[in-house]
Amino acid sequence: DTMLLKTGGFDEAYTDYRVGIYLLIKPDDNHPAGPTMTTASATKTTERPSRTRTPTTTPPGDPDSFDAKLMALIPPDYPSSVCQPATPPSTGALATIDCAKSTQPGGPEAARYSLFADKDQLILHFNESIKENDELLRCPGADSDSPIDWDYKAKPDEIAGQVACGTYQGNADVMWSQYDALMLADVQSTNMDDLHNWWLNYS
Repeated sequence: DTMLLKTGGFDEAYTDYRVGIYLLIKPDDNHPAGPTMTTASATKTTERPSRTRTPTTTPPGDPDSFDAKLMALIPPDYPSSVCQPATPPSTGALATIDCAKSTQPGGPEAARYSLFADKDQLILHFNESIKENDELLRCPGADSDSPIDWDYKAKPDEIAGQVACGTYQGNADVMWSQYDALMLADVQSTNMDDLHNWWLNYS
């Protein structure tokens, strides 16, 4: 199957490991608890076990490069070599990495992660990218329409980023921003419930 990448103005099809969507990064595994989705009327919390994040693959070249820094932020359990730097990166990004199918239960069929220079650029590109969805939906378990703020259970008063659920080219699409990592992530699969559960527990 071929999924289309959202690239901020045009679509680009990938039929190998670079099948994917436009994605930027979210949670950092040094946090002991999972994210909380904050809505207008309620808060949903899901605990996530702490774990040490290790790079999915080691990109060639400078270990201090933006590609290497972004690779170290990508969620675990992608098979070796299915995540590759995109050249050039997404518009406005310091680095972009495209990934094929994750081996985690309910994980994305395709994903795109991007690293930005500052929070303002991250927010700008999150807002622009969600406009490319066919529709925005209420995320599973949320009481407000997308996008909504999310936070870590351990830090409920600190907004960690935003998350949006929707559809893109007929696929379930979850996009989130992670402020502390300056990462934007966009992932796609055929099942929204499974994909959103993966976001809460594994990403």
